Amino acid sequence: MTQTLQDKIQSLEKRIEEKDPDVNGLKTKLLIDTGTSLTLLSKRMYDRLPDKPLEESRQFITSASGSRLCQHGKADFVIEIGRSRETVEIMVADISVDGILGLDLLKACK
Repeated sequence: MTQTLQDKIQSLEKRIEEKDPDVNGLKTKLLIDTGTSLTLLSKRMYDRLPDKPLEESRQFITSASGSRLCQHGKADFVIEIGRSRETVEIMVADISVDGILGLDLLKACK
């Protein structure tokens, strides 16, 4: 039986409530946002990770209010949420929360 997106979201929310997710081993508070297509990590959290070079990205990130966010690049990161472990490309940007789980990760999660 295939999980619907809504089922995946509810499952992720439950796992996040039980245990904070890890991004490359760093405990991180992540917000689930079905309105964003990308998964984002704040620059502040990225700076706490061991050396992880970023690739340049020409992609623009627009906030919900329509303003453009400053992005610093992208890289593949391992996100662990409960027993689920996914490697996903994440954009590092100037955001106020630790990170945002976008549709790309929601669709990839089992």
